[in-house]
Amino acid sequence: MPYPLMFRDLNTEAYLWYTITSPEFVDQSLVGLKKFIAFQDELTEKNTIGQRFGPALYLAELLDTYPNARALLVQGEFEAMLEWGTKLGDIGRELTESARWMDMDEFLRLREIHNETFRPVATFNAATEITRVFSDIDFTGGQRHWSEIPEDMSYRGANILRKLQTSPELFNTLETVPEYHPDTSVTCHTGLIVPCTGVWVPAGGMGTTALAFARQGQVMQPMYPVTHENENRYEYTQAVETDWYLLRSTGRKVPLASAEARVSVRLCG
Repeated sequence: MPYPLMFRDLNTEAYLWYTITSPEFVDQSLVGLKKFIAFQDELTEKNTIGQRFGPALYLAELLDTYPNARALLVQGEFEAMLEWGTKLGDIGRELTESARWMDMDEFLRLREIHNETFRPVATFNAATEITRVFSDIDFTGGQRHWSEIPEDMSYRGANILRKLQTSPELFNTLETVPEYHPDTSVTCHTGLIVPCTGVWVPAGGMGTTALAFARQGQVMQPMYPVTHENENRYEYTQAVETDWYLLRSTGRKVPLASAEARVSVRLCG
């Protein structure tokens, strides 16, 4: 079925990509974890059965391993943070299985804190999934071809903008964002090795294609324009070879998702 309208804002989208993929963004999960531990400790002090609370076994490990995962992330290695986030998510299942000793209000509050804690690193993982795929040695070594990933694996089209509505607590109150311009002196073609880490825009413009976060040393992805959606509003994309330009901040600020900066794109259906 036809896709009605897609509103694009290069500056806001680039800001979100750069922000969500940053170590500082994931730090919010560490802050939440400490809050989760403090509340869990408060509950277990009141209940001797609760001192055998299953997730408690993993909490100290998560605190201990975060600094190393973050340091590796700063160096461009994402796998340790992915593993850390997966273990943090697993606590949610352990919580349900181990929390019969709590009253309902306590359980719901603890689960709410866990969800708040997991959301930043889960958002990070979603944004970086495709860069992890194209960083695999099978792609960088030439054993696999970029065309083997026919659908976008991260935020499609302009979907990253929805994070401002669905998870506003993850972002500072925004009225302005940095202005970004393509640096046409830094280019990379689909299938070639990315020269530097950053957010990239197709040389021909965004259209219905999401911006791409790509890391130095990975194989550059294709662009994935949204072609149509089904009755459940699932968006379909196709892989298209293209040149990409690195987006750099100009140092100026512009209004957040300014109507003047938006471009509407109607898809063919």
